[in-house]
Amino acid sequence: MLKQTAILAFAFCAFGCGAAKHTAVAPSIAALVNSPIAEIRGVEPSVTQENIQQTICVSGWSKTRRPSRKYINRLRPNLPGHGEIIDHIIALELGGSNAPENLQLQTVEEARRKDEEENYLHRRVCRIGDLMLRDAQILIYNYRK
Repeated sequence: MLKQTAILAFAFCAFGCGAAKHTAVAPSIAALVNSPIAEIRGVEPSVTQENIQQTICVSGWSKTRRPSRKYINRLRPNLPGHGEIIDHIIALELGGSNAPENLQLQTVEEARRKDEEENYLHRRVCRIGDLMLRDAQILIYNYRK
């Protein structure tokens, strides 16, 4: 657990230590360290650390995974949250699924802020390579919790 905490603290430091723009995840570090990984829902099982270069790191990959408008409209009345934007709790670009438990409603402003964090995490996982996929999923899952 100590090693995991140190790794996650390092990942968190990337957000808060000198990257002032990406401090929205700051409240999530306690939840991140204390939450069992098994509680994370909404992950696409076919996306793994071993195949990210063939899946989420391929430009345009998440666009091929977007749910249909019909599917979304059917789920909309039962989704948690408020607002007009349907959001993936774990973004498709971070290996999230289209399962109902991975969808929520957000305001436009909330969606913009979260999109910035998702894009930042995606860069860290795919381009920079200093953040493991699972750690990025945990960080974004705990966003705003």
